Amino acid sequence: MINGKMVQVIDGDSFKDQDDEYRIYGIDAPEYRQVCKDAKGNDWPCGKSARRALEQILRKGSYECDVYARDQYGRIIVTCAGNEQDLGAYMVAQGHAISASSYADPVYGAEEVRAEKAKRGIWQGKFEKPSNWRAAHPR
Repeated sequence: MINGKMVQVIDGDSFKDQDDEYRIYGIDAPEYRQVCKDAKGNDWPCGKSARRALEQILRKGSYECDVYARDQYGRIIVTCAGNEQDLGAYMVAQGHAISASSYADPVYGAEEVRAEKAKRGIWQGKFEKPSNWRAAHPR
């Protein structure tokens, strides 16, 4: 059980508590420093927006998380649900993340299609896939 009020959100798809760092399975959110274009072609901080969205949904309560594995950085890969909401589905449906493409089938493909059609979040303008942005901006 994760108490959303007690975690520190790192970016739009990861957070940590006192003991561990977690990454949400099946999504890829813009990195914290990533900038996208809005509907008018202006820069907007999509990475900060994604982080804020995850922070707001987590603050609403506690989440039951299922563990898949650990990634190459030692983070625990999880799906989390609570308050009648799956965190990954929420982030993709609101346009704050894309359904991860490194999996055989997009985990949140239907949510991504709906977000794109509605021009929510990153879909309102232009954005670079988070994986491409990370490759171009190594830590």
